[in-house]
Amino acid sequence: MLQVWQPDHVIVEIEGPVRVASGPDLLGAVPPVVADWELLQVSLRVPYGELKAVDVAADAVTVRPEDAAGEAAGFALDADHIEIHQREGASAPDGSAMDVAMSAQNFQIAYPGGPAVAPLDLAMTATATALTRDLLAHPQDFLPRWQEAGGTLTISDLSVRQDESRLSARGELTPEPEGRVRGEVTVALAGPDVARPGATQAFGGAAPMLATALAFIGERTEIEGRPAVQGKLSLRDGKAFVGMIPLGRLPRLY
Repeated sequence: MLQVWQPDHVIVEIEGPVRVASGPDLLGAVPPVVADWELLQVSLRVPYGELKAVDVAADAVTVRPEDAAGEAAGFALDADHIEIHQREGASAPDGSAMDVAMSAQNFQIAYPGGPAVAPLDLAMTATATALTRDLLAHPQDFLPRWQEAGGTLTISDLSVRQDESRLSARGELTPEPEGRVRGEVTVALAGPDVARPGATQAFGGAAPMLATALAFIGERTEIEGRPAVQGKLSLRDGKAFVGMIPLGRLPRLY
């Protein structure tokens, strides 16, 4: 169904399922997946033919590999509800900055060889810079070219809930030439691991490590009225640190 309320405002409702695939010139020939949902609505604002805003909302989302026995076997994505909102960033009137807000309820993702992660709720607001039309038109090479252009991602607020655990973060991230991310993020953690590290494996096992490190150099705070610990998470030289305490190596993104 397609409804046009204004010449520059298009609202689309899309029925699933949809097969998603790409060739080597787009995303490096990602194995095809099948996405489905109960309701998917998209709003596009295109004044004078230029895309200025995108809003997406979807209910009961599922994504599975088309070939359950292929190289993507074991991948799965599920969510009760997902929303993504994008606006041209006010900090760059030329359109090279993008403000993004996204949220997901009961979100769960699994991938081959990855840890089992229980469903979680998340919400994030952020601003990305140095996003030219040419970069967005070539997604396969986006990250290395974005790094060369001096791109940054400033996270204004990230909040994640999983069972009794809570995580919040804010800071700025930049892609490195080596294909990893660098930056400094203020993180806060609340939940059973704050009083007893190892009480859960929340957030893919990150909660116990964060709780242990922040107990030494962090400060006390609260998240949603719950006792929490807070400190700086540094991403540098391909590793994540809280203070001088290493938490692990960072994967290459490209």
